[in-house]
Amino acid sequence: MNNSKVLLSILCLIVFFQIQAQESVYLETVEHGRGLLKSRSGECFVITPAHVVNESMSKISIIGNKNVLSGGNLVQELSSDLAIVRIVDGGTQNCTTWFVPKNYSSILNSTVDAYLELRENNGGSKLMQVFITEKDEETITIVPKRNTDSFVKGMSGGALFTQFEGKKIFLGMLQQMGDDGEGYVYQADDMERILGGFFEENRSNSSNITMSTNSVVASAISVEEEGYRFDLLSVKKLGTTVICKLRVTSLEKDGGLIAYGNYGDRSSKIYDQNGLETSASNVKLGSQSNASRVGFNYTLVKGIPVPLELTFKEIASDATGIAYLKIHVNDIDVKFKNISFNGMKSTIDIPSFENVNFSHQEEGFKFDLLSIKKSGTTVTCKLRITSLEKDGGLIAYGNYGDRSSKIYDQNGLETSASNVKLGSQSNASRVGFNYTLVKGIPVPLELTFKEIASNATGIAYLKIHINNFDVKFKNISFL
Repeated sequence: MNNSKVLLSILCLIVFFQIQAQESVYLETVEHGRGLLKSRSGECFVITPAHVVNESMSKISIIGNKNVLSGGNLVQELSSDLAIVRIVDGGTQNCTTWFVPKNYSSILNSTVDAYLELRENNGGSKLMQVFITEKDEETITIVPKRNTDSFVKGMSGGALFTQFEGKKIFLGMLQQMGDDGEGYVYQADDMERILGGFFEENRSNSSNITMSTNSVVASAISVEEEGYRFDLLSVKKLGTTVICKLRVTSLEKDGGLIAYGNYGDRSSKIYDQNGLETSASNVKLGSQSNASRVGFNYTLVKGIPVPLELTFKEIASDATGIAYLKIHVNDIDVKFKNISFNGMKSTIDIPSFENVNFSHQEEGFKFDLLSIKKSGTTVTCKLRITSLEKDGGLIAYGNYGDRSSKIYDQNGLETSASNVKLGSQSNASRVGFNYTLVKGIPVPLELTFKEIASNATGIAYLKIHINNFDVKFKNISFL
């Protein structure tokens, strides 16, 4: 049978079984990829590789069959690079309840020919015929049948299927592409084992990490400091640029002030709802404009408001508001909090994390360990740090002598961090200088460890060095 006839027979089977089988979708966020729909308790969810969605805190676009467009939010990241997205609005997708067959292992063992189903961004579906070249405990290795086909970035999440006794059988999900043109598929039975706790109907699962939001109102939009009144008039976001407009009034006498843009530890800064920091790229006082500072030989007449404008560029695309605006003037900081881009009187939604299995409080900070992932010989630990008592700072260490953050695997082998990232600051040795953790705002902390033993299955001991103390977690599996 030639390739066109094989493909036609596959298409006919897909049409026949699509009502009860897995339905694929296209996802678009910071990255793009694919996923599979699955229902639970009347809700519709998407299963997808975590690396497709884990950089996005904004709504995820989901395109299904017949170009149905929905919006989704990341619910949970799981081990083995899996994530769950909840569909929250838009069109209704063909979401079904499905299970991996009990004879999955025997089907897989007897299968050589399969096909990769890839939902396109126009709602269509592309089928790529593949050979299965290797199978191990968790992974299926595949290569395209046709020389003209290849695996490329954006195919992650593609669903591998085969035909067995006239049925469409889900074999697994494409997660990685190799250097020699092969694709690595995570096996369906292992996916079901990891996802089973979430998708089991009517079962309470307190171990699931979920992210919700808390709505908070703005602080006062007028601040008096050192004989000046600062009236915040507007905060507007256009693309990845934010412009803050104020009026400054000298209340006591004619005089001057120096307002700072990007000027080292005197920089004016904003922190978005995820705690990510951005320094001002420009500051303008009256008719004076500069990237670093303005106000030299500029007189503020008593009682006369003067325009002050700050520009911030390269703001995160998913930023919805300002959790903290710090304008450095003379030797003081003028502070505003919880300003939405939707209007000065609107609320801002601050992320909060619930049902976290590993959480630790130390020295007025809460450390929530969200995920630990191993890819090859690299381990990435993702946390959120929340200052519980006040606005303040901390220093987080990567590889820094006896202050290094370290992990120890199940065999007691030690590895120091190769990189540490706090919010938008990243460095091999340490981060946190001049970085404000706003009270109640969770800030991302990420540590990377390289050259981990290939047979490492988990972390017996994770030690993160912060300021002058260690944050410790124990006995965490990579699975």
